[in-house]
Amino acid sequence: MVFFYYCFFQAIFAYALFMSSGGFVWNVFYNYMEVLKFDLPVEVRSYLREKKIPKDLFFLLASLLFCRRNLDRPESLRPDTDFENDLGMDSLCKLQLVMDIERVFDILIADDMVEHFDTVADVLEYLVKKASKVPEEFSLQG
Repeated sequence: MVFFYYCFFQAIFAYALFMSSGGFVWNVFYNYMEVLKFDLPVEVRSYLREKKIPKDLFFLLASLLFCRRNLDRPESLRPDTDFENDLGMDSLCKLQLVMDIERVFDILIADDMVEHFDTVADVLEYLVKKASKVPEEFSLQG
């Protein structure tokens, strides 16, 4: 039964991505499926558990980064990974990442927030805060 729900979720996710914006989003979906094959390191799992961040959120952000930066090792991505120093992203690359996040998560992020996104953890925590502000009648949790 769990496998059925997993397949159902993946099918809905794929359809939503297909309907939203074509080629780039299919690459993100493909990378998401590839990233799911890797086990998270212990320090990443403990960070996500401590901050109450869903694993899928980390995987989706990782797939966006791998699609945008052509990284080859998903297990190398950590919450303290710095966009500039570790991934070599300049301000334009960070702006593109924010635009990708807006497109995939269907949210708006203020332009001045881009300069506050220095690490993967900064983006994850922002997305969790943004999701917590959703009214309960629209939340999937309730």
